[in-house]
Amino acid sequence: MRHRRIRQIMQVLLLILLTNGFFLIEYQLVPRLGDRAAAISGFAFSMLLPPLRVEQPAFSQAAVQMGPYGIQPLSVIGLKSLLYAVQGIPPVFSDPEHSFQVQAAGDPPGETVADGVYQAPIASSIFMDEEGGNEEIGSDEDTGQSGPFAVNNDSGLSLDITTLAASPLGFKQGSTGPKVLILHTHTTEAYVGGLSGNTSKNSTDNQRNVVRVGEEIARYLDQVHGISTIHVKTIHDLPDYNYSYTNAMKTIQASLKQYPSIQVILDIHRDGVSDGQPFRTSLQSGEGSLARVMVVAGSPASGLPHPLWKENVKFGLIFCNALSQRVPGLVRSLYISEYRYNQHASTGALILEVGGDGNSIGEAIASTPYIAAALADVLK
Repeated sequence: MRHRRIRQIMQVLLLILLTNGFFLIEYQLVPRLGDRAAAISGFAFSMLLPPLRVEQPAFSQAAVQMGPYGIQPLSVIGLKSLLYAVQGIPPVFSDPEHSFQVQAAGDPPGETVADGVYQAPIASSIFMDEEGGNEEIGSDEDTGQSGPFAVNNDSGLSLDITTLAASPLGFKQGSTGPKVLILHTHTTEAYVGGLSGNTSKNSTDNQRNVVRVGEEIARYLDQVHGISTIHVKTIHDLPDYNYSYTNAMKTIQASLKQYPSIQVILDIHRDGVSDGQPFRTSLQSGEGSLARVMVVAGSPASGLPHPLWKENVKFGLIFCNALSQRVPGLVRSLYISEYRYNQHASTGALILEVGGDGNSIGEAIASTPYIAAALADVLK
């Protein structure tokens, strides 16, 4: 009995020492080494303390908290972490500051960008009154006004919006080669309606998902405004949604290599909210109902390098102003995120959230000629 107590005391002391070392490694070193290092370190740590490991229920993405950088400390079965490391699957991690609750297995929680850092979906903290045009942000964002549209700065970084909006862009439309790249990180994001009548939030049917919206924008740019445009329809969010941004970055890099003349990169999405309810945002015009647009610009606030971010914010401001001049009220806001969303690849890179999962595909398509015309105004 005496030897057992001594052994238990030694285990507690060892736990204290290893915990301190573990958190130093996990939070300082591993984030710089990538996901596989995080998984392997988690496996090693869990193997050192077998009596203290906590068995978890069968893994379900619909039941865990997700966050950046690594694993669930002490709660992930060691073997599962090792399998993640071998297969290259990003492990999960619980961090109260960055976590949010996954809603359903069919609506995965987030993305892993090219450098292995988790990012929460853009819609996770954005809510909006249907038809009302009033943006309500569920966080401590700086919200300002730049002319006819709101600017929501969630990056925590200081910006002189007025000066940026008044300064010229660093690029102009050239004479040869494609100038615009359109792609879809979440290619299967769908709208209400379509030929199938299916109300699922995601679909591989390009007639009812965001690919159709991108196709219409590309057509107007090419045929109406004479701006050569490349539209990539590659599916990036299947089979693993968590690698959407990693896959999309490969598309961006390949496209920039093939077409070095590209100056604008538009990642077309549709919005949604994390409570699972359909989200519809529309504007009534003389020509019918239009899906409203939120423009998203990234920043280096997450700690990853993004030297071009202010140029992209400037582009977002100028584009939003042009679109607002075309159709007042069509822009919901310019949202400046703490994450990069692959926009560090080039200047002129933005996310356009055209409508939400409660909008019809017709409403989203109805907004596309104005989006294309506004971009043409900017690139004159």
